[in-house]
Amino acid sequence: MQLTGRLSGADVKFSSSSRGNGHVCPRPAARAYRAQPQQQTASIAWRQLEAGHVNQRAAVVARSSPAPASAGLKAPGQHLQQVNIVYKFGGSSVRDAERMREVADIICSFQENLPCVVLSAMGKTTNLLLECGELALRSPTDSIPNLKPLRAVRELHLSTCEALGVEASVRAEVEALLCNLQQLLIGISIMQDLTPRAKDSLVSFGERMSTRIFASFLRVSGVPARQRDAPDIGFVTSDEFGNADILYDQTLSKVRGCRRSWGWYNSRPV
Repeated sequence: MQLTGRLSGADVKFSSSSRGNGHVCPRPAARAYRAQPQQQTASIAWRQLEAGHVNQRAAVVARSSPAPASAGLKAPGQHLQQVNIVYKFGGSSVRDAERMREVADIICSFQENLPCVVLSAMGKTTNLLLECGELALRSPTDSIPNLKPLRAVRELHLSTCEALGVEASVRAEVEALLCNLQQLLIGISIMQDLTPRAKDSLVSFGERMSTRIFASFLRVSGVPARQRDAPDIGFVTSDEFGNADILYDQTLSKVRGCRRSWGWYNSRPV
């Protein structure tokens, strides 16, 4: 069974089994994955916000009702010692500062969970990065800084940093990534070659910037959070650039080791 409604300003999709258990997935955030579904799955009931309202709006009422959104954020899962759920938010969910605030509200609304948050690149950033690569093949090196899609990527991320009031150190990290991105495009222009490996490197800048910005926003809002890139926490893939597969046996053991050594018990990984 599936029902749709609204939660903290975002579309919500609810799926349930025949026994009535289910999970809530904010959309356009794709899914929520529970570490122990048999223990953590909440009983969800749907009711109309206003009796007889013509647009059939619905609200979620769970065993532990989510806290209302507010200007300040309360860190979720403070009573837990380890991550028990993974939230995945797609690009449209984090396309600008306003949507990032909504995502933070959603995450912090479910106080019974200690989440690991996975983010896509902001909005259309991935498409813009691929466009940058194609244009770099046809552009002289001195024109690279002025490529239209590169300017759009730069403006989006720096304006989001400004709007969310991220830490100065994180803004510096984002600026450094933008500089590295520009250097990669200059290299593509010089070599006149856009390999699958270079494409993978290009698109990685989107997630590397979005996660840094979002984790910093959580911290300045009072929620402990640590940003990690996938390779840094032990993800290992095959070397088929553009179509790589995760090597699960190697990855799982490395992720477990990173979780213990980096103290995920005290912060929300992003």
